[in-house]
Amino acid sequence: MSFIETSTNHDIQTTFDIGSQLSLVFVPNTCPTSTQIGSNCNISSFSCDILQPCQNSGTCINDNNTVNGYICSCSIDVNGTQCQYNYQLCQINTCWNNGKLNKYIYIYM
Repeated sequence: MSFIETSTNHDIQTTFDIGSQLSLVFVPNTCPTSTQIGSNCNISSFSCDILQPCQNSGTCINDNNTVNGYICSCSIDVNGTQCQYNYQLCQINTCWNNGKLNKYIYIYM
């Protein structure tokens, strides 16, 4: 069995030669802080930045004390763990049959 180790940039590529079988192992470089990930340590590891879970203009707050690692702060008339339930009167599909919603007054055409 021969062992060959090569290093390029941030990645270490190790090649094991076992008879006629080659096996490559990827070993990533460790970032200086736990808040960054990626081969160049330029990606945020915070749940809000990776998942972008909050809907309907909700604000994501990173919170490691929660199961998901974040909390969504929802506007009025919107709720749910990801602000997924929108109870606002004005919505995209509020009016049917070419009707238009104007300051909570329905105008029928």
